Amino acid sequence: MLTARCLFVCVATSWFMEVVLIARIWFVELVVIARAVWCADFAVCSGCSLVLARCHFE
Repeated sequence: MLTARCLFVCVATSWFMEVVLIARIWFVELVVIARAVWCADFAVCSGCSLVLARCHFE
């Protein structure tokens, strides 16, 4: 049988892992969105198709 302390550690660990996972997903999405916006702005301002191509492949 699990003791209260073991149960707490188990719940705390799973909660922490879920928070880390959600934070990572949010961070990655924010980086992707920010990068896409920056690339679009830069491409529009410079009119350079190389920048767009580079943004797509990175």
